[in-house]
Amino acid sequence: DGRFQLYMMTAAIERWLELWDEDQDAKFRRKFEDYQGQFPQSAFAPILAAMQMNATAWRARGRGFCSSVTPEGWALFRERSTRSWQMLQASKARAARLPTWYELAIQYGADTNVPEAELTALFEEGIARFPGYYSIYFSIARQYSPRWGGDYASADAFIRKVVAAKTNPDGEVLYARLYWLIDQYSGGDSEFF
Repeated sequence: DGRFQLYMMTAAIERWLELWDEDQDAKFRRKFEDYQGQFPQSAFAPILAAMQMNATAWRARGRGFCSSVTPEGWALFRERSTRSWQMLQASKARAARLPTWYELAIQYGADTNVPEAELTALFEEGIARFPGYYSIYFSIARQYSPRWGGDYASADAFIRKVVAAKTNPDGEVLYARLYWLIDQYSGGDSEFF
């Protein structure tokens, strides 16, 4: 369907991590220590650790509407989301050679209310290093969706800007992919058109 294999792998790992419980988290930590011992320079290891922490944040919050989240769930979500963001930031020198680092840094930063200017700087750096890696665009586009606090006018302005940018090697393909994403985030809202 046109998605990158790296994205498909990381998305599958994220879904898998979210299905776990505390016992599986403990087993993961033990196996992860062994992995880090065998591959101490792995660029993916710190990303995986941050993904696991972020999965515990979303498990604590739940996937329901904001109004359905308990105060304890919000507290755990904020604490763990912040930790996953910090883990990624600490690993930038080693892990940012993978485009997934930028994708997740933007996503986790948005979850922890990192200022928009900082997220935009990460986005611009990411697409300069990895032009055409759609997942970086998709991570920042979430903030333009009405479901996530944005609006269609802002989404349109963002999409038109990045499609016209010299860093976009894919022309109108990116336009279609981003509008498709905004429609998916909006759940087929008739206001989309």
